[in-house]
Amino acid sequence: MPQTSVADNMTVGIVGALADANLASVDSRVNEEASAEMPFGIMVVRGTDKATDALLLHTSAAASDSLLAGVVVYSAAYAKPEELGDDGVKPNMTVGLLQKGRIYVLPEEAVAPGDAVRVRAVVSGSEQAGAFRTTADDTDDCIDISKFARWITSGSSTVPAVLEIDMSGAADALADS
Repeated sequence: MPQTSVADNMTVGIVGALADANLASVDSRVNEEASAEMPFGIMVVRGTDKATDALLLHTSAAASDSLLAGVVVYSAAYAKPEELGDDGVKPNMTVGLLQKGRIYVLPEEAVAPGDAVRVRAVVSGSEQAGAFRTTADDTDDCIDISKFARWITSGSSTVPAVLEIDMSGAADALADS
């Protein structure tokens, strides 16, 4: 059967994969968590070790505007079980961190182009620190990053969406209140 069309985007994205590698700016950083793994496609914050510019998972919505570091980028190069665990990149391992570009993320709820972009800072239950969504939650545990991030495609909690982000605007983040 002959090919009749060519897709200009992946039909299904891998969470944390770059949606347009040619336009992406990615840094390398280290997971500073004591035992927690860093899943692909989540926002992380700057760690306490300034010499290595290491990374931590979110824990506070109040002070996160100046701490946002970027989005963890997927790579198939990790060796399992040494570097990659069941939930993500293990502590003390180097991770790719998106600073500017487009990436596939798995939002907590349905999102569409034009919707606000928020990132979860504080978790309870099965929530994921650093996960993306569009609405504020009931307990103000999110940060509005709409001034420097936008949804390119629709998505949901089961369908990855493309998020475009430019971390040079991170100072414009606003904690929900």
